[in-house]
Amino acid sequence: RGINAEYEEEEQEEEEEEEEEEVDKRNLGETRHYCPVTLQEKDVLWPGDHEIGARFREKIYLFSSPECKTKFLESPEKYAPSGAPLVPPPIRLCILGPKSCGKTEQGRSLARKLGLFHISFHKFLEEMIIPKVKVRAWESDHEEEPPASPDEGDDDDEDDEETKEKKVAMEIAKNTKAVDLDDTLLQTPSGKDYLVAEFTENTVAQFEKALQVRRALIAKRTGKDADTEEALNELEEAVHNSLVEGEALPPEILDQIVVSWWTENPFKETGFILEGFPRTPQEATFMTDTGLFPDACIILEVEDEHAGDRQLPRKLQKWKNKMAKKLARRQRHMERRRIKKEKERKKKIQEKFEELKAERGVRLEERRKEKEEAAKFGEVPESDGEESEEEPEIELKDVVLSDEEDEDDEDDMEGEDDETEEEAVDRIRGEISDRYDTDMQVISQLQNTLEDLNIPRIMIDASRKPKVVFYSLCQQLRSITDFRMSLFSQCLAVRARQANEMLARGYKQSSRFGRWDPVELQQGCAIQPYQAPGRLTYPVVFRAHTYFMSSLENRQKFMDNPLHYLKLPNPPPVVPVKLAIVGPPKCGKTMLARRLERDHGIVCLSAGEAVRQFMTDFPTSSLTKEMETHLKAGVTLPDALVVEALEAIMLSQRCQTRGYVLDGYPNTIEQVKLMTELCIIPVQIIELTLSAKEVHWRGTADRHSPDRTLPLHDSAPILDVRLSSYKRNIDVVRAHYQKEHRNWYILEGNRSKWWLNDKCAELMNDQLKTAQHYLSKRTIGDAASIFGLCVSPDECKNRLGEFSHYCPVSLATKHELVDCSYETTMKYTAEYRARYYKLAGQKELDMFLAEAHKYVAPTAPHMLPDSLPRYVTKAEVKQMFPKELAFRGYCPVTYVLGNKRYEALTPGSRDHVVLYDDELFSMLDDQTMEMFLRQPWKYNRTPLPAKLPPARVAQDVTSLPMLGYMEQTVAKAIIAAMTSC
Repeated sequence: RGINAEYEEEEQEEEEEEEEEEVDKRNLGETRHYCPVTLQEKDVLWPGDHEIGARFREKIYLFSSPECKTKFLESPEKYAPSGAPLVPPPIRLCILGPKSCGKTEQGRSLARKLGLFHISFHKFLEEMIIPKVKVRAWESDHEEEPPASPDEGDDDDEDDEETKEKKVAMEIAKNTKAVDLDDTLLQTPSGKDYLVAEFTENTVAQFEKALQVRRALIAKRTGKDADTEEALNELEEAVHNSLVEGEALPPEILDQIVVSWWTENPFKETGFILEGFPRTPQEATFMTDTGLFPDACIILEVEDEHAGDRQLPRKLQKWKNKMAKKLARRQRHMERRRIKKEKERKKKIQEKFEELKAERGVRLEERRKEKEEAAKFGEVPESDGEESEEEPEIELKDVVLSDEEDEDDEDDMEGEDDETEEEAVDRIRGEISDRYDTDMQVISQLQNTLEDLNIPRIMIDASRKPKVVFYSLCQQLRSITDFRMSLFSQCLAVRARQANEMLARGYKQSSRFGRWDPVELQQGCAIQPYQAPGRLTYPVVFRAHTYFMSSLENRQKFMDNPLHYLKLPNPPPVVPVKLAIVGPPKCGKTMLARRLERDHGIVCLSAGEAVRQFMTDFPTSSLTKEMETHLKAGVTLPDALVVEALEAIMLSQRCQTRGYVLDGYPNTIEQVKLMTELCIIPVQIIELTLSAKEVHWRGTADRHSPDRTLPLHDSAPILDVRLSSYKRNIDVVRAHYQKEHRNWYILEGNRSKWWLNDKCAELMNDQLKTAQHYLSKRTIGDAASIFGLCVSPDECKNRLGEFSHYCPVSLATKHELVDCSYETTMKYTAEYRARYYKLAGQKELDMFLAEAHKYVAPTAPHMLPDSLPRYVTKAEVKQMFPKELAFRGYCPVTYVLGNKRYEALTPGSRDHVVLYDDELFSMLDDQTMEMFLRQPWKYNRTPLPAKLPPARVAQDVTSLPMLGYMEQTVAKAIIAAMTSC
């Protein structure tokens, strides 16, 4: 009564909590809380307003607007489905967030997982105008080339013109398709973009030729000059302004871009993930005004610091590249200035050389004239008659410029005002922070707009690792993605008493799962949930059927996606558990058996409990009186009486349906034999191992436990006696079950109780799956494997089919006799039509299970012959004397394999003799004997040739000459002795 009262109180509390949650869901229409009008007309999931509703056919329908309600009231049959269940539209999600929050990565990953299209709104706008604009000047992180200094840009020489030409050509190469510079450039393949040569740092002529080829190709294709830029139309101009200046796109432009994703294939049938849209509250309003309602908007949140850490390395690397280009340009400029300065200096030197040379000529001419004048008047030159020294010749290398002429007017090119890396980091972080603040302000306004428009929002913390963010995103999207097929399915959680009353009165019907839990079936559980008074069950009503769940968690899983579980096959037949747990004292047998009884509802039986329960239930039976006689005499009950009482208790309904677990029984081989005679064979026997030291330690702990109230027989001497008795008998019991049924499992008793419980449940589940699969196959008349069903060797031998222990598949496909009697584990044994068939291996077993009727009578191509080959030993051959060997003692297999040639006649061995068709055949070795055993009819009728090798006749060595005698007797010993010296 106390248990039932507590159970009723829990049910009442649960009912009160559920009534508040389900009051608004019970009477909702087939579209649940979505507007049926927008679902029918726009194929979108638009949540209805609770203040705008209508009742039709005792169901409540919610609408997104008063206009939709008016349409519904005018023709409700058009929007309220009455036939097949509704099919939800494809998934449409929007993903938003500030820069560097991971929108693109998460959107692409989610699209790959769900098989959807991934659309980047920003990239889509870029692709619309990039063929005409060429340069992405609107990118926020677009780094312009650093401006050149006045000195750097003041180059009017020919090298600067060549550099400009090269830059133009290289820019053309980046935006066009590069091909080899050959005659194929003169041809224009259809369907290709404009072609241009592959530019490298070669001569200027190659660049000029490439430019000419490109201009010719463009002119041939379009009839326009290559240098003329195409004007942007109205749509492209609006997109360009939106990208560059951040202007919002007008509704008429958005209508041309966005609407097609909701209304045209393949996006309409497949679904998509739209990244970066809506960007503004105006664009969000445009979506609702045009009926483009997404399933949800995912907003990735990231802190300012994390956003800066993600963007800083990339932006800093761009700054470094920019500064490297600037430094390289400055060095090139300095090199050009140096070359120019050197040219000017050489020019000045040449001019001064010419000037000095001219002055020298003038002086020489004046001196010559003076000499001529002096000679004319007979005067002596002022050199006192001495011949003046000739003025040396002036050479170009001797010309030296003065300091004023050689003055270096080159400006300082070190760039004192260049930005340092620390300053660049501070500037970039400031820019990132400003951009983040702007984005968050826009997103905050956008969230308010989405809330006002009733668009679902999913907030995700994107500051963590991408894998963690993606997992969190998938978990929050389960109601939209994983449970989408059950989007319009309505389940009602009821109490167990209500469910039973509805079933009894016929208001609802029991499902095809019966009392099985569909969620546990989907998880592979083969043990039917235990339902009894005092145990809570969680029924769910779905459509006209009632489903029973074993836990609140399973009930929630079923209610989230009921159609997924309705696709499961029918539940398997109920198979009772037959388990025995044995082990030394204090190993935890009783505790484990009790936990299995509590969790799975199986009956826990020990020898003492079985006797006491039988004497209580059947006090007047002869067995009870006989047991009372022994008990009153103070002697131990015989094992025969205990097993009979155990058999009677196992006939109860609970044991027959749920099963039993034997606690510490059987312990001796006599008990095993008595149980086997009464057909009590545990399907699984679990042995818990424990060392003697651990046994005594646990016994001491139990004796000193404060919870013990009565003394028990677990003193140290008694534990020693029980432990020695167990070790003395358990080896025989283990060997018996391992040989007969192969159902003995050993677990470590010193493991935790939770591990032991889970391991036992796993073993039970695997065995029940095997039994259920076997019963299912038998029900439909198919072949089934009997491995793991505890079939004894004697039973298998008695129920062998018409092929005995030979493989029917090998006989049918290869026409070979494959003996499977050596296989004692029954791993490759199957049952078909109440008969057992042994197979040669896994391949043959699979073939037999798939099409067993092809390999058994009456459709089998080959039946087992009347005469079968059999290996005989030397002793058996002697008993058959005077029967002689067939084929004159030669091996028939080697003779046939040798194409029946004279050289292939090989004498057989006395150790490899086969009896077939009442004849003895001697084989060469194990391989040839196996071949003969598989196909004896291929070798037994082979005729011998007319000419045979001479018979080998034994000769006494004493009759040989002296040299022959020594060769056959002591020659090896003499040789060994001589070689060892």
